[in-house]
Amino acid sequence: MGFGIINFVFGIPAFYTIDSIGRRSLLLITFPLLAIFQLMTASSFAGNNWRLALAGTYLFGIAYSPGEGPVPFVYAAESMPLYIRDQGMGLVVSINWLFNWLIAFTLPQFINAFHETGAFYYYSGWCVVLWFMIFFLVPETRNLSLEQLDLVFRHHSSRQFAKIAMDKALYNIKTLLRKIKIMRRLRALQEEPKSPRPLYAPVVPVVGTEGPEKSP
Repeated sequence: MGFGIINFVFGIPAFYTIDSIGRRSLLLITFPLLAIFQLMTASSFAGNNWRLALAGTYLFGIAYSPGEGPVPFVYAAESMPLYIRDQGMGLVVSINWLFNWLIAFTLPQFINAFHETGAFYYYSGWCVVLWFMIFFLVPETRNLSLEQLDLVFRHHSSRQFAKIAMDKALYNIKTLLRKIKIMRRLRALQEEPKSPRPLYAPVVPVVGTEGPEKSP
């Protein structure tokens, strides 16, 4: 019951952030959190720390609800042409439930083979792999019309998506490094000792300004 309430409450922000932040950005933000919280849950079994396991599980639900929970369904609907959208979404939901069943079916076997710690390490590693797949293969569809979406997915290959993502990442890194360099220069100028200024400027006589000589 508690996990369902968390999914409901923390899924509400997705209504406001899915268009302002974007589908791709939500996934890129939440997947590292999913990996971290599963690592937290995995490490709890080594010391039998049930509080840490409970915290990792609920924090995972908090990170899952606004990202990996609703975004794939919105993204899948947008990425398909209208003439196959109904059939495509039916296939997407079927695949989703198929993998839900696979995870539930194989989890006891993973626990028997690798213990609880190894099982959650395995799922955490998959979150990292999926983050890289999203980074290189998933374009942003925020605020795009149906015609623009069709152009994005029909006329661009996965290799082009990967190149665009890498170019954008390199540009952002260069911009960040440039800003850091400028901030360091400004800080150095502020910390540079300044010579004290005199209270009064020295008076320098100007030659030839005494005025005309008076006759005796």
